[in-house]
Amino acid sequence: MAKFLVTLMGNQINPQFLDLFVSIGNGDKTKELLFQCAYNFPGIVYVFGVTRWNDLKELYQKLLKLNEVSIKRTLAYSLHEICKMLGK
Repeated sequence: MAKFLVTLMGNQINPQFLDLFVSIGNGDKTKELLFQCAYNFPGIVYVFGVTRWNDLKELYQKLLKLNEVSIKRTLAYSLHEICKMLGK
């Protein structure tokens, strides 16, 4: 999903994409889907930017709390990039 969205300009993206992405963290999802969510998270932050971080923060925290090493590792690998995008 993020691979596609980063090819578009911000004003070309329907805000419902963000709602769809955030909804991945709700309910029972497979580990693979949650891993893909973690993997694509930096791209989503890049596309929607710091102004939409409050919409993404809860999902990020949910992913961090999962007892799945591959998801936590993926988020850890991208933490520095997310910090650069969000700034102070």
